[in-house]
Amino acid sequence: MKYRVSSVRCRDYSLPVVRAAVAESIARRGGLKSFLSPGDRVLIKPNLLAAAPPGHVVTTRPSVVQAVVEEVHACPAGAVEIGVPLLRRILHAHAQRLR
Repeated sequence: MKYRVSSVRCRDYSLPVVRAAVAESIARRGGLKSFLSPGDRVLIKPNLLAAAPPGHVVTTRPSVVQAVVEEVHACPAGAVEIGVPLLRRILHAHAQRLR
C-alpha cells in the first residue's frame, strides 16, 4: 500500500493558525470525505512520549489534536475517539484556557 502525506507549516501553534493548516493539509489529500464514510469509527492517536509540556517537543500539541478532532466531527464519520485518556484532560484544560 502506498501512503501519501501532506504537511503545512504553521507560524505558531495558536488554534486559528493550526486550524487553517490542518484544514489545508487535509484538503490537499482530497478532504476527509474522500476516505471516510458515514458511521466510520475514527481513532486519533496523538504522540505522548513523556509527561512534558508541549514546548518540549515530545507530545502532540493540544491545538493540533483539537483541530483534527474538529475536522473529523465536520465530516460524516461516526464515533471519534482520542487514543490517550491523559490527552482528554489536557485538551479539556486547553479548551478552558481559550474561553
